[in-house]
Amino acid sequence: MADFDFVPGYRIDRENIEWLTEQSCSLPAFAAQALQPISRRNWLRPRHQRSMGSCTGFARAACSQILNYVDTLNRFGTPEIIELSAMFAYLTNQRECGLIGRDQGATISGALQAAQKWGDCREALFPYPNPVRY
Repeated sequence: MADFDFVPGYRIDRENIEWLTEQSCSLPAFAAQALQPISRRNWLRPRHQRSMGSCTGFARAACSQILNYVDTLNRFGTPEIIELSAMFAYLTNQRECGLIGRDQGATISGALQAAQKWGDCREALFPYPNPVRY
């Protein structure tokens, strides 16, 4: 595996590329013509996974936060700003791609399947551990 193919926590070796290529977004609220330009700088803060391989959890939580912002802005005219749990996302990602049980990363396909199956959880209900521990 080349250096550029490795991201700590992202298990490209276990990725289900075939499943990913079969997926499509059919939600009209997220169609390109329905999106307005948004600035997330005032509300989506950077978060650090520290020494855990939980990058897919952070990515999924951030994407879900942005999608919720866009959806509530489009439907109600006012965006809802929430912070979602990266740890809940990471563990459910791992469960869906068969890697649950120890800190060994997850896949993008596992993250998408987990989001469809389990949804999301607010950070206040399932906070990222500090100090970091699996």
